[in-house]
Amino acid sequence: MKKKSGYIDYKYILHRLKDEKGFSLLEVLIALVILAIGLLGLSQMQVMGVDGNARGNRLTTAATQAQDAMEGLLNFSYDSLSLRLQPDGVQGNFDVDFTEFNNGNPVVNKTYKGVTYTRNYLADRDFPVAGENISIVVTVNWVDQGGNNHSVSVRGIKRRGI
Repeated sequence: MKKKSGYIDYKYILHRLKDEKGFSLLEVLIALVILAIGLLGLSQMQVMGVDGNARGNRLTTAATQAQDAMEGLLNFSYDSLSLRLQPDGVQGNFDVDFTEFNNGNPVVNKTYKGVTYTRNYLADRDFPVAGENISIVVTVNWVDQGGNNHSVSVRGIKRRGI
């Protein structure tokens, strides 16, 4: 930059700036729009990831509840279990029929993290031979925040003498 006794030569500065290469305002705006679209896509991925984790958590809770109920039923002796189960083909509510697993309180549903789960069971005393085995299916049902019904089932067999 040339100075002439306290004077700045603006012609020289403008001449130097004319030769400088840089980004125009339009190029910067286009880059910002592309960046914004990319960030929106990234935020949508984040939302989907959180939703997927929540669905997995509900499914894991339901499977754990089904397995706990099945283990509780299979811990009874054959004769005791046979007497306490609902008749063959009649669905029973695990938490109502076996209150010892709920501190003696009959409850129809259990709620975990805002989701209500219902544990039901279905028994078949004639599978495959009457008086020898009890086939049990425990099903846990729940409704998600979108109003969709879901279920998880666990199957087990209680043999006489075990």
